[in-house]
This record gives sequence, structure tokens and C-alpha cells, in this order.
Amino acid sequence: MFIDEVRFGFLYHEDSRGSRVFSTHDKDREGSIFDATFEILLVKPKWNFTNPLLNFALTPRLRAGTSINFGGGTSHVNGGLAWDVDLFKRLFAEAALGIAAHNGYLGNNLGNGRKMGCNPLAYMSGSFGRSFGQHWRIMLMVEHLDNFEACHENGQLTNIGARAGYRF
Repeated sequence: MFIDEVRFGFLYHEDSRGSRVFSTHDKDREGSIFDATFEILLVKPKWNFTNPLLNFALTPRLRAGTSINFGGGTSHVNGGLAWDVDLFKRLFAEAALGIAAHNGYLGNNLGNGRKMGCNPLAYMSGSFGRSFGQHWRIMLMVEHLDNFEACHENGQLTNIGARAGYRF
């Protein structure tokens, strides 16, 4: 089987309150503050390197995911690579990089949604989790979408939440 893990969970959809505390950049509020998130990760490549750093860097898992906003706010699909590392007996950390396509507002469109500027955007996420047995995992996660000022608008979006994963 080429699918290694499937994940599902819920996220707090950034609604600009945090950005007002931590920066001067004012972001547009969106309808719902909750997202559902789904993700599929493929198995790691089978090659193995003697250098542990090379082995870690060159054996990520391919991944695809989505975050769907419940109130018509910005949702997105994303894909890219994920690297994970075991920290202790059952604890692990993961980082993912990729690209995302979204349904947020572009350019100078009018509306109540987040002005994301352009499509696609850079996608970044990080997770910290715990394994339960051979198959189940739970994790806390953060995901961030950004165009790094490549477009006129850069609404950025950061969601935080929890999810569960099932490894085959």
C-alpha cells in the first residue's frame, strides 16, 4: 500500500484578534472560526543513506491536505513534503512545506473575507504529537499560508488545532 497515514481534525481559524495583539497589520475577519482538516501522507521512499542528516533530509513523505472553513471563509487545498522525527519513546515532531490553492479574495476584490493576494501560496505546518499503539496518533498543529509579499495584498492565514492520524 502506498498510503502511510490519514489524518482528520479541527482547527481554530485565525480571525485577526491575535494579529492585532502581535502586529500592526490588520487582517480582515471571516465568518466562521472553525475549520475541518484532512490529510493523506504517502510512504517514505525506500532508499537509505549512511549519513543520518542526509537520510532525514532526503526521505520525506509526500502529502496532500485541505482545511475547510465552516462559515464560507478562506478554505484551501495543499500539497508538499513532510519530515518527522521521533523525540522520545512515543513523542514525535513534524514539519511540512508545500504550496496551497485557496478560495480567499485576490487583489483588490471587495468583500468580508481575507485578502490573500494571489494563488498559489506557500504552505507551512508544524506538529507535535504522541503515538498510541501501532496505528493511532494525536497531534497539536499549526499551519500558515503566506505569499511573502509577492503580491499586492498578503492577508496571511495561520490556523491552530488538533488532529488524529491512523497509520496503516
